[in-house]
Amino acid sequence: MQDVQGLYRLREGVRIQGNLIYRSDPLAVTRVNKSALSLIDELSKDHFRTAEEIAYSTNVEVSDAESLLRSLFERGFLAWNPESNTEYQ
Repeated sequence: MQDVQGLYRLREGVRIQGNLIYRSDPLAVTRVNKSALSLIDELSKDHFRTAEEIAYSTNVEVSDAESLLRSLFERGFLAWNPESNTEYQ
């Protein structure tokens, strides 16, 4: 099992409609495929989860989940909990 650090959740104001994930402040829209949608559907607006937890619950590789979550975080769609590991990221 790979040790992946970092906890993610959806940011307030992020919405999902069809295969689009979007936020309004500032405005950003990204189209995602079905595999990405299954990972995003596992995220909560209330609770942080690790990429490893999400990968196992969706049956994808941990590295793929981590890559998607990091990318969505960098685009402002996800919140990240730095208190879990301040040296991560």
